Amino acid sequence: MTFLFASSLSRCLRSRVLIASLLAILFSAGELRAQPDSSSRLPVQQRIQNQLSLLHNLEQTKASASERGYQWALLGAQYTTAGDFVNSESSYNHALQILSAETSTIARYTDVLDQLGALYRIYGRIPEALNCRRKALALRQQLGDPLEIARSKSHLAELALMSHNFKDAFNNADQAYESMSRLQDPEQSDLVSALIVRSYAECALHKCDHGVADAQQALAIGRSAFAADSVPVGAAMIALGSAELKSGATAEAGNAVRQALQIFKTQFAADDPRLSYVMQQYRDCLLAQHQKREAREIDDQLSTLNRSSDRQSAPSCPSCTVSVFGLRTPAH
Repeated sequence: MTFLFASSLSRCLRSRVLIASLLAILFSAGELRAQPDSSSRLPVQQRIQNQLSLLHNLEQTKASASERGYQWALLGAQYTTAGDFVNSESSYNHALQILSAETSTIARYTDVLDQLGALYRIYGRIPEALNCRRKALALRQQLGDPLEIARSKSHLAELALMSHNFKDAFNNADQAYESMSRLQDPEQSDLVSALIVRSYAECALHKCDHGVADAQQALAIGRSAFAADSVPVGAAMIALGSAELKSGATAEAGNAVRQALQIFKTQFAADDPRLSYVMQQYRDCLLAQHQKREAREIDDQLSTLNRSSDRQSAPSCPSCTVSVFGLRTPAH
């Protein structure tokens, strides 16, 4: 169904806080970390087939539980990239089942649990995501690694944000960021994530000047640590655009979100709910600049995607969260 334009621009802007906070684009720190390799240049369906063949060989050779669990998690990440919720969920659950058999794999088990939580978050399954993240935090507290504990708290801050618990989201993200900075977290994505959450929370708490500053810092870190067309950079741009739009800098907001949309179009499947969300953000920016014809074109594209997408295998999600995470894979 084509989106209605009858509502006023002021109503659109008022609802912007709800959308930006509930459906925040988040780069989930400390989840399953990607190891770059040449296979990442292959089409995702080819990567999935290659991964299935590898898993078959591992089963035949009776590889260790750690290796098999790791590779099943990689498969889950590939299915996430392809926008295949059902097979992604199944792959992660199979990885967890394998890894649960050996106590020596508890760290990897926790990482996969986080990955599954991220999948649920992408599709708006907040209770399931919260269950995974709480379990991951409890396991990391048992392991006693303060950096991993900080990462888990950052993940829970994301879910607090999506549940409209803005003060909790800010406090948890703030504490996580300070801890990760103090502990010199080598994963810059962790810092980007915490800053993005903090930015959204600050705007929801009517402190959008701080939100703009945090988003700018997230973008600066992203650009220094990742490629210009990377997902972390795109996510920071979306957070910046959201904060700028709320602050009244509509032209700057539109430019940031437009650049992010171009990045995400190269990273996600056409029917991925994360890409649809970014398109909605760009539409809001166009409306704020009174560019109704261009905004209607975005609505038409979204309407076409909704009609052509086969969502029978995925949960109903009219307004799914966008996660810049979902493409990473476990540390080997």
